[in-house]
Amino acid sequence: MAAIVLFLLPALVLFLLLVIAPILVAGYASTFKWNGFGLPENFVGLDNFTRAFQDPTFLGDLSRTGILIGLSLVIQLPVSLGLAMLLNQPLKGRSVYRLIFFAPYVLSEVTTAVLFTLVLSPNRGLGQQISEWLGIEALNGAVFADPSTVLYALFLVISWKYFGFHMILYLAGRQGIPGS
Repeated sequence: MAAIVLFLLPALVLFLLLVIAPILVAGYASTFKWNGFGLPENFVGLDNFTRAFQDPTFLGDLSRTGILIGLSLVIQLPVSLGLAMLLNQPLKGRSVYRLIFFAPYVLSEVTTAVLFTLVLSPNRGLGQQISEWLGIEALNGAVFADPSTVLYALFLVISWKYFGFHMILYLAGRQGIPGS
């Protein structure tokens, strides 16, 4: 038992210092009216939380975050699992498919932002050109800049970038499970 504790001690110390301690410090600092410089002095208790949950901007951001999480759970993760199950089968060229699906994850955030700025631009972006070519007039370029649809366009970008990562995790898990 002592050997296990000694083995886990470095990881436990790092976890306490890098995860638990910052959470506790943030919780402590959140009970003060503080500008971030010097020591916090003006204790306000839970007033900061009361104000946050009465702020329409904060509540709107919380709602949009919930929508993105919900869409990820309902769409992105099942698609990733389905692709992992498909690419676990003996397919011709499956290594190429794995590479193609995983490649967006290794792109930098800046590269992804520039790429989708070109695709989703309301001024002759690739998305607008494809919708015109398909004859879908309702899907003009402004739909990607419309506040009511931009969250879903953003979800598509996030899904494109990260579903390969989830797919690789599922694939690794699937290959690690014995057939029996």
